[in-house]
Amino acid sequence: MEMVVYGGDVGDNTHASDGAAYNPLTDTWRLLAAPPIVERSGCGAVWTGREMLVWGGVNGEQLLLDDGASYDPADDLWRRLSPGPLDGRVSPVVVWTGDVMIVAAGVTNSDQFDVGAAAYRPNIDAWLDLDGPKQPARSSGVWTGRELVSVGQLVSFDLVQWSPLPEPPVKVGSGATATWTGTSLVVVGGGARRDSATDTAVVLVSGAE
Repeated sequence: MEMVVYGGDVGDNTHASDGAAYNPLTDTWRLLAAPPIVERSGCGAVWTGREMLVWGGVNGEQLLLDDGASYDPADDLWRRLSPGPLDGRVSPVVVWTGDVMIVAAGVTNSDQFDVGAAAYRPNIDAWLDLDGPKQPARSSGVWTGRELVSVGQLVSFDLVQWSPLPEPPVKVGSGATATWTGTSLVVVGGGARRDSATDTAVVLVSGAE
């Protein structure tokens, strides 16, 4: 088992085009094979259980990207993803459902939120165009087992329709980081939790209720 790191902003308007994998059992790093896509940061990435899928982002020339690639750590091999229906964007909401990667919203070249969405199925290397959120969303999202939840703009998507979430008692910023515990959405950087059973939000203080 490894942690795989790819791309990112390394300063001075320079974006990384390489990656590495860390093995916690041996406390060692290894370089990844060279990817078939250009350098980028602000891209979305998910782990499918077999491969890492990377899509979108921005390169060193500030061009928003509409392509992606898949990395298989077992064979240290990359492959390009087939072209999708979405325009280039940075900071999209990206989650893995167990079958498909959902890419939604993000920020476009006009520095505005985009509300498009699409699903990528890696076993057939194909995209499906989806209805996008009715309100903007970006950056951080989780898959609960039945729906995508975006914490930046508090919307959810059950693969059929988008719905607003109830407002939490504290401000949740678009840069907040979220994780799903199995029953609740825990947000870091905003300080709120949505309980899926009661559909309410409670404040977290220093990580504890």
